[in-house]
Amino acid sequence: MFSKRLAVAVCLLLASGGAAVASPARAPVASPPAPDPAVVKALLCRGTCEFARAPRFVGKDPEKRDVFLVAIALPEVKSDDGFEPAEPCIPEAYALLHLASGGRTGPKSLVEKVMTLREDGCFYGVGGGSEEVDIEQATLTVHRDAGSNWRGSRTTTWRLLPKLERTSERATYYSRITTASQTTTTDFLRGVTRKQITLPLCGDSDEIKQPEWESDVIPSMPQRLVVDSAATTGPSRGGFVVHGSGGTPSDAEMTVSMRDDRTLVVEVEEASFTQGGKSWVFDDHVEIWMSEEDLPAMVVCAVKAGAAIPEEDLGGALPRIVQWGVRVTDGAVFSGAGKPKKSLLVERQPLSPTRVRLTIKLPARPALLTVVYSDSDDGKTQKRMIATSNLKFEEPRSLGAVADR
Repeated sequence: MFSKRLAVAVCLLLASGGAAVASPARAPVASPPAPDPAVVKALLCRGTCEFARAPRFVGKDPEKRDVFLVAIALPEVKSDDGFEPAEPCIPEAYALLHLASGGRTGPKSLVEKVMTLREDGCFYGVGGGSEEVDIEQATLTVHRDAGSNWRGSRTTTWRLLPKLERTSERATYYSRITTASQTTTTDFLRGVTRKQITLPLCGDSDEIKQPEWESDVIPSMPQRLVVDSAATTGPSRGGFVVHGSGGTPSDAEMTVSMRDDRTLVVEVEEASFTQGGKSWVFDDHVEIWMSEEDLPAMVVCAVKAGAAIPEEDLGGALPRIVQWGVRVTDGAVFSGAGKPKKSLLVERQPLSPTRVRLTIKLPARPALLTVVYSDSDDGKTQKRMIATSNLKFEEPRSLGAVADR
């Protein structure tokens, strides 16, 4: 039997938390002879494991070592009550093996664990499920699907060379009864996670329009989400233009991150800040839309305004949300929609004539959170609003979330 430690290892990754530049195309490298199985087993598991398949050559690393993807056979796993899955899991864990030229070991030999599929017990649910592994050149992709009437699927991709890093993951929770779904897509190279909720309208109407809500997750420091007036996508960049027409990235830029569970740090940059309007709404300001409660799970359809079907009958009532405004020029706080009972604590710090940092202490840990920058050039109108989610006024499902700490 091979090492239990390897069998129960969670999905380990060596991912970069920030930007990455795609590597240039390389000429194919001739496959070297397969390494000695005894050598590989000695490196991986002190000689106690077995291969699920022959080691696969994927290329050479920056130090010119031969790199092999190794699939290791996992033993049968039963739960404490002896329950066995209705279908077998893919019985293999993966690791990258870096060896000297010719498959020889040496002081610079390296083993990197990529993943194992045993971290959740491989329970498919009463509806059954499936798992697929695709290996193409220096890329490993694993897809899983499981559940019953509500199902979940997850597709994870790793780039194996020039260094091991998880590049993307897409997880979808969806209904087999309706077209309701929630999808979370993470681009690890950009450092941005986007969520999308899709719900059909309730009732017997032939109307086929489906409401959709999108948001970018607000990261924890040192990561950050950058939103500009064009909602440019790129490393650490995302967001949405939720009012007015899109501008250019240089018109205005907002950077958002969480310092801790209740501390939000927002930086705003613009050539000049507007103040002196008849209302704070027409001054340049940051808006905080928040709820302490999360959205209900397993909601099968969206209720239209005035519909007779109560939201409670469809999976739970929507959470209450509140809004504050924070004026950029002086950090003053204003209560907005939802009439929040508590205020915000704001520390304003000018970083330059064109850039301001607002450190905002929230009254509670947010379950839902969207940050907006409202740009007014004349003090009379809101020219453009950019946000971390595709915000709809007083619509809880249009708010975003914060990253798990």
